[in-house]
Amino acid sequence: MVPSIVDMTTGSFTAANQTQTLYVISVSECNASHADNFGTKRVAIFSGQQLVADVDADFASSIVRKTDLNSDGIDELLMSTGDMAMGTLTEMTTLVSFQGGRRRVIQDFGAVVEDSCAAGTPGSTSDASVIYISDVVPGNMPKITQENYSASCRGKARRWRLVSRGKRQ
Repeated sequence: MVPSIVDMTTGSFTAANQTQTLYVISVSECNASHADNFGTKRVAIFSGQQLVADVDADFASSIVRKTDLNSDGIDELLMSTGDMAMGTLTEMTTLVSFQGGRRRVIQDFGAVVEDSCAAGTPGSTSDASVIYISDVVPGNMPKITQENYSASCRGKARRWRLVSRGKRQ
């Protein structure tokens, strides 16, 4: 194994109003191939020098956004993972919390980007999701909505069209 830190941020993750550092670690187990997403991903949270949480990241390797959505003093993270295969790029995103030192999925958005333009096959498309939150009311988690758009890979100017709402199928 050759672990490496692939992302990090500071905030309050396990309890309110803490100064903590969160690391996303690629464990990189021996023989972990592309099909295995190159191995396990872990989240380690430190308060100073003390490890306060060590949890599986479910292959999420990037922190897209850190925010305290419900104003409770604990930061939530929008995390993503991605893959490229046969000319198709796919990115999946999940909103998670680490309150109490455990990973909890608030919302799994599934594939938020799927772009097959590099494959060059007839009918290739670029698909992307837009995620919205309602007004933030302290103490309440805002309503989160997802709209999914698609555009043909042909032509210079892409014409995006709304294809669905909610998690993509």
